[in-house]
Amino acid sequence: MKTFFSLILALTFIRPGTPGPSEWKLRKNEQGIKVYTRTVPKSALEEFKAIGIVNASPEALATHFKKVKNFPNWMPLCIEARKEKTVRNGFIHYQKLEAPFPVSNRDGYYQFQFMEEGENVRIKIKALPKFGPEKEDLVRIPSATGFYLFEGLKDGRSKVTYQMLAAPGGSIPAWLANSMVVKNPFETLESLKKVFP
Repeated sequence: MKTFFSLILALTFIRPGTPGPSEWKLRKNEQGIKVYTRTVPKSALEEFKAIGIVNASPEALATHFKKVKNFPNWMPLCIEARKEKTVRNGFIHYQKLEAPFPVSNRDGYYQFQFMEEGENVRIKIKALPKFGPEKEDLVRIPSATGFYLFEGLKDGRSKVTYQMLAAPGGSIPAWLANSMVVKNPFETLESLKKVFP
C-alpha cells in the first residue's frame, strides 16, 4: 500500500517534458536524393536531413572534406573557404556564403570533427560564431549543429546522410528560409555525386 501511494505522490509532481522535434517529412525525392525536414522547438528554421548514394568510399569522402580550399568548387553558395586551425580529430575553418537576393551574404566559422564509427565516418559540424571577428558587410551565422555520415556499402559506394539545424542570423523572408532548407542540402549531395561520378 505504501508503495502504491508513493507512486501516486511521485506522479503528481511529474512535469510535462519539453516538446521534442516533429516527425520527419519527405520534401523532395529526385535523382536518388531524398530531403526531409522537421520543425524543432525554439528554432526559426526547420532541421533538414538529406540522404543519397555517392560513388566513393567513406575514406575517400572524408579525404575530400579535408580539402577546405576546394569547398567553393562544389559546395552550394560557398564563395570563400579557408582552414583556420587544426584541432583534435579535425579543424576549424571559415566560410563566406553567397545568399540569394535580397538577403545579405553570410559568413561563419565551423568546426569539423572526424569520427570513425567502425567502417563508417561521421563529420560532426558545429558553428563557432565568436571564433573570429565579424565583418560589417556580412551577417554572421549564429548557430549551426549537424553532421555528415558516410556509411560504406558492399559495392564500394557510400550512403551519405547530411543533417543540420542552423540559424541564418539577421532577417530573412520566411518563404526563402523554407525553400533553402530543402534546396541547399539537395544541391550539396547533388554536387557531391558529381565529384565522384
